[in-house]
Amino acid sequence: MTICFPVRIDSDFRLRNLEAALRYYSRVTTSRIIVLEADDSPKADKVAGRFTAVTYRFVADGKPIFHRTHYINEMLRMADTRLAAVADTDIIVPRAQILAAYNAVCDSETEVMAIPYDGIAWSINEYYSDVFCRRGDIRLFTKFTAPRNSLFSFNSVGGFFVVDIERYRRCGWENEYFAGWGPEDAERHHRLTILGCDPVIIPGVIYHLYHSRGINSGSEDMALALATKREYCKVCAMWPDELRAYISTWPWI
Repeated sequence: MTICFPVRIDSDFRLRNLEAALRYYSRVTTSRIIVLEADDSPKADKVAGRFTAVTYRFVADGKPIFHRTHYINEMLRMADTRLAAVADTDIIVPRAQILAAYNAVCDSETEVMAIPYDGIAWSINEYYSDVFCRRGDIRLFTKFTAPRNSLFSFNSVGGFFVVDIERYRRCGWENEYFAGWGPEDAERHHRLTILGCDPVIIPGVIYHLYHSRGINSGSEDMALALATKREYCKVCAMWPDELRAYISTWPWI
C-alpha cells in the first residue's frame, strides 16, 4: 500500500502536523509514502526529505485554491502498489484500524474502499496537538483523555481512506469538479453507495491535530462553495446507470 498526502502548507501548524504524521505512519506501517505539494514554492521538501520511506514531489501551482481532488488523482497514478491510502496531513489513525481497513480491501475481490473509523473524528486542542507532535505517542489520545470535541459530526467519512486503486478508478476516482474545501468526502461516500460499492466501515475513532484555518479550510469563496454543493446534489440525485454514464464523461478517467 502507498499512503498519499496531498499538501498545501498554509501555516506553521500544517508543516508541524505533516512532520508528525510522516513520523507516525513511517513507524507504525511499512507502506510507501508519497507527499505531493502543490504551491507557489516548496515548503515541505525538507520535512519530507527526513524520511526514507517518503517520495516527495513538488508541483508549481500559484492558484490560491488548493485543488485537492485533482492532486489525489495524480498520486493514485503515481502509486505502483495495488492499494492506496489517502490521508489528510492532520489526521492520526490508530495502527490496528489502518490494518483492518487494509485487510478489508486487500483480502476481498470486490471491495473498493474502507474507512478506518466509524464516524467520529476527535479534534484535539492546540496544546495536546503540540505534545503529540513532539512525542509522537498516540497513547496520549487513546489511553489518556485529552480535551477533544467532534470535528464536524458523528457521521464523518473523510480524513483517511483506503482503496483498491483500479476498482476505485472504475468508480471515478476523486471527483475533480470539487475544487477547494467542500462536501467531497460525503460525495465520495454517496457515489460509491449509489454504485453498489458501499465503503467498509471499521470500528474506532480518529484524531485531528490542531491547525489554523485559511481559505482552503472553509467556505470563504461563496461562488465556489455553491458550485461544489450543486455538484454534490447532482451526484446524489442520480440513479446508478445515470451515475455510471456521468462518470464515463469525466476527463481524468
